[in-house]
Amino acid sequence: MGLLISGIVESLVALILGIFLLVGEPSLNPLWGYGLIVVGVITGLLTLAFGRQGHHTVEQQVTPEETTDADATTPAVEKPQRSLPAYRTDENTGLVPVTRHLPQRIDVLREEVSRARWRYKAKEIQSRAAEMAELVLQGSDGTESVDERPRQLRRLLELFILSQGYEAWANGTEPEFHVDRYRRVLSAADIRERLEDLRAEADMLWQEISRGVPPKAPEEDAYRQTIDIRIRLERITAAEERLEEIEILRLGYQSLLESEKEEGE
Repeated sequence: MGLLISGIVESLVALILGIFLLVGEPSLNPLWGYGLIVVGVITGLLTLAFGRQGHHTVEQQVTPEETTDADATTPAVEKPQRSLPAYRTDENTGLVPVTRHLPQRIDVLREEVSRARWRYKAKEIQSRAAEMAELVLQGSDGTESVDERPRQLRRLLELFILSQGYEAWANGTEPEFHVDRYRRVLSAADIRERLEDLRAEADMLWQEISRGVPPKAPEEDAYRQTIDIRIRLERITAAEERLEEIEILRLGYQSLLESEKEEGE
């Protein structure tokens, strides 16, 4: 439509200039005036011809009936839907379909996140265990105190228990602890005492978690309250992670007790 209007305007301008040169400027060569008039007429005719043809072509291509049929038969371009994945990757079987029930799919994603975190913690603890093992080897020459070496061995034992436990959880299996070389570090009485300490620590952590987030006080500053809630959530998260460690240590020490019983029998 814009091209049609511009073409008509150009033809009118050419006609007006041609008539002006013929009438108002008789001293000039009349061929200039006649030439502009001819150019204006040709431009106008071509503009009208192509403009009508283009408009007729558009009407033929898009009619109300065809538009309605196209909307009814041709599927519209679907927008990408952002949703939870329909499959998850398994190391052994490849792609495994995830249930379409939303709460269960969320649980699956949480499990995947937990496994990734456990795998990361297992590697981190393994590196810490390697550093502790170097300290134990360096202290085997007698430079360490009498009380320091047993403490390092107990710490090394717990690091091995934690690394094996987290690795098993990351793989979705029950932990199996292979710490026979450190079995003589603690006696059965020491192991039971350590289990009692872990149980008491777990009770304290559960009490800390059960407190929840502090309620909102209307007279308290909003920024201060946000900081308090953030600190509270960080403490709850740290308590949950420590409870995971306590559970793995409990399983590891119980396996040591069972090994002691089997040897005693």
